[in-house]
Amino acid sequence: MREKLKMFLEKRDSLLQTRARILEKIREIDHLLGNGGNSTTSKFGQRTKRPKNELKLREAIGKALADGPKNRNMILEAVQGMGYRFSTSNPLNSLSAALYTNKQFVKDGQLFSLKGANKKTKKVSHKKS
Repeated sequence: MREKLKMFLEKRDSLLQTRARILEKIREIDHLLGNGGNSTTSKFGQRTKRPKNELKLREAIGKALADGPKNRNMILEAVQGMGYRFSTSNPLNSLSAALYTNKQFVKDGQLFSLKGANKKTKKVSHKKS
């Protein structure tokens, strides 16, 4: 039993020494690459900042709908055509959330429009004569 423990401890010490040599080599490589010995860089790269948009999404949708009702895909194309940049991989989800949560947009079938844009200008009287 003692012999197995002794062999285990020797193997452990050997592995710790090997690990120390490898870590030192990694520090040298990082220093040569310009990382200053910091080997904690992410394997996914740096996170980029969210794109800066001149218009808010709500304003861009309003401009897109100013010339008439559109479906979600048409609105998305128009908003992106104005230069609005989404920070998500699925911009249609963000657009849909804005369309459904903002009360200035109304849905009629598959089309969205600005609230009050489809109201008739003349009111029809339903009084009996």
